Amino acid sequence: MGKFFCLDGCPPNLEEYRSDPRVLLQHLWVLSLLLVILMIIFSIWVAIMYSDETDGNQGKGFAAVWAALMSTVLAIYTYKVLSVWRLVMA
Repeated sequence: MGKFFCLDGCPPNLEEYRSDPRVLLQHLWVLSLLLVILMIIFSIWVAIMYSDETDGNQGKGFAAVWAALMSTVLAIYTYKVLSVWRLVMA
């Protein structure tokens, strides 16, 4: 568990990434999840900022929330591909 969250010897050097590419994949996966969470927070903020507008800018808030929802769906699908459906094509 400590190796997954990089608690012992962080950050790994390039040789460790080359010897075990799964470590790099896990670290990039955690980074992408953090970016999706930031996108969700930002899209909620954009939706709140444009919710008071009456000149037709409410579409920007909808687009931001829609993009965050699609990113969340993509993150869930990617998790399924990487952890559950381990195929050669994945």
